Amino acid sequence: MDFEQLDEAGKLDVRVNGDTLDAYALGVLNLNLQAVVDKVAEFLLTRADLVNPLSRQRPPNIPRYRRAIEIYGSRMVRTRVDHVSSGSLYETLSFAIPFVLADPNVRAILQNLAANIVWAISISGIRGIVKVSDQPEPSGPAQDISYRFATLPDIFEVGPNARDIIQTMAESNAGKSWSIEMSSNVPGHGRTSVRIEVQA
Repeated sequence: MDFEQLDEAGKLDVRVNGDTLDAYALGVLNLNLQAVVDKVAEFLLTRADLVNPLSRQRPPNIPRYRRAIEIYGSRMVRTRVDHVSSGSLYETLSFAIPFVLADPNVRAILQNLAANIVWAISISGIRGIVKVSDQPEPSGPAQDISYRFATLPDIFEVGPNARDIIQTMAESNAGKSWSIEMSSNVPGHGRTSVRIEVQA
């Protein structure tokens, strides 16, 4: 199946800092990141009434995409690894959509997708969030600010994926402290980021 680059979605930078990182942990990280991308994209497109053929409020000029998604599987957005570097791990991800979905309406809804993914992780209900977006760095040791988002529902339902990433990374680091930071880079929209730290 052919995919078309979705430049307007921005790019997602993922940085993992820890003492050790094995292949299994990397696999779990990237599989769960793809699942998060799928859930966020599906939520946005369903909310915009572009992939739900059962809706009675669909404007007559909006095409229905659900059949195309059923044909091509549940991955509405392909996540491409543009760059990987060593250290612990640093990778840059970009996004592409199938040609059959590359309609201006779909592209408009998925614009800024990377920032929506960061926000989905922020409100997923996981613990250990120490920084969100452009908030000033706390003085002294990083403090968990997850409680600030505790009242927000996990509307994207990515909590299980985020917890799977955290648990696997914790096991990979053998009980030592580690962190993961995700930040969006969308032209014209600035950067949005979330950092999660797990203490030993």
